[in-house]
Amino acid sequence: MKISHLPDVTEKGYLKLRFDYSFDRIVVKLDAASNRLAFSLIISAIIVGSVLIIQTRLEPYIWGRPMPGVIRFIMQGF
Repeated sequence: MKISHLPDVTEKGYLKLRFDYSFDRIVVKLDAASNRLAFSLIISAIIVGSVLIIQTRLEPYIWGRPMPGVIRFIMQGF
């Protein structure tokens, strides 16, 4: 169909539109983004938890800091 025929076809009501779309790429991108977000939230919760443990002043101490908090910080590096 030519563009010049478009007004005539729409006036008569014979125009059909067809859209091709692919949700596969969108789903893959959203999946990757949600995985990164979930991982970031878990890591930030571990860091905040470690800081809270260090602030509690639990004994025994390592290098002047509570041992559970120090161990948790060391474990986060791995």
